[in-house]
Amino acid sequence: MNNKKQWLLIAEQEYNSINDVYNNYKNKVNKSYSDIEQQWVDNNLQIIIDFMGDEDVWKYMFPSIELYGIGGRSSVRNVNPTKNSTAVFSGSHWRSRKPNDTIWFDPYDEYQIYGTNQFCQTFAMMYLLNKLPEQDKENNFKKYYTYSSEALLFISDIITNYPFSTKAELKAIKNCVKYPNICVNAIELTE
Repeated sequence: MNNKKQWLLIAEQEYNSINDVYNNYKNKVNKSYSDIEQQWVDNNLQIIIDFMGDEDVWKYMFPSIELYGIGGRSSVRNVNPTKNSTAVFSGSHWRSRKPNDTIWFDPYDEYQIYGTNQFCQTFAMMYLLNKLPEQDKENNFKKYYTYSSEALLFISDIITNYPFSTKAELKAIKNCVKYPNICVNAIELTE
C-alpha cells in the first residue's frame, strides 16, 4: 500500500476527542505523512474554504447582504442591525446576523472547533438560510464530523449551482464530500 493510501486510512477515521486526534492522527501525520496531508488540504479543503469566503459567492446567495471585512478585517462591535442580512469577517473568523436582529451568530458556539479556520463562513451562511444541522444534544467531539459533513453537502450544492465555479472547485468539493472526516482531522487544532 502506498503512503497516500495509508494516510487516507488514518485521516478518514472518526476520533473521540481533540486529544484522540492529536495522539492517534496528528502524531502519525507529523512523522510520516505531513507533505501528503498538506497537499490534500491545499488542493481540496483550502479551495472550498476560499470559495465560501468569496464576496461574489456571498452576493450571489444574498444580493442585498451587508458584508464587512472582505478586503481585510472588521469587527462586529460597530455594526448596527439593518433590514438586510449581515456577515462580518474578522480576518480569521466569520459571524453573521439575520435582518433586524441584534444577536450575532458565532459558529464557535456550537458548530466549529474553537480556534480553527475551517467552515465558519459556511456555517454563517447556513445560519442566514436556516440550514444549520440540528445541534448535538450530547455535545461530544464526534458532532464536528456530522456538522462538517452537512457543511460539505451545503457547499457542494452551492458550487454545483454557482455559474462561475471552476473545475478545481468542483473537483475539490467532490474530494471533500468523499473524505469528509479529513476536513476535521487535517485542520490545525488548538489545544
